[in-house]
Amino acid sequence: MGLRIYSIAAMVALTSSNAIATSTSFDDIQITNNMSECSEISLINTISEKSSFFGLFNFKLKPSLANCGCKSAGVDYEVYIENPSKFLLQSGTFNLLGSKERHIVLTSEKSIINNRKILVDFYCSPPN
Repeated sequence: MGLRIYSIAAMVALTSSNAIATSTSFDDIQITNNMSECSEISLINTISEKSSFFGLFNFKLKPSLANCGCKSAGVDYEVYIENPSKFLLQSGTFNLLGSKERHIVLTSEKSIINNRKILVDFYCSPPN
């Protein structure tokens, strides 16, 4: 199981007039990669758009999700804040058929994350 912590130092402005990256006041984002035997996951950037907050993640497969026992190409994720116990903000599923960058919704109400640690857990989706 891989664990990486990323401090948010700077944000990059996007070209869309509705999507403006902004610095946030939280200390860090902690990623738990429960598929570390078959993938590397890294945070590239964070994006604030209207009331939502997104993470841009890079997923590198080595060579496929099947290598770590995943029964499908689906990846589940859960986003929590510590408040002081874990509080679920967002969860979802997406297909990952190859290495790629992907935007993940961290919260649809960004005011909730103010000054709190964000925890993002990635793991294999169960087979359908």
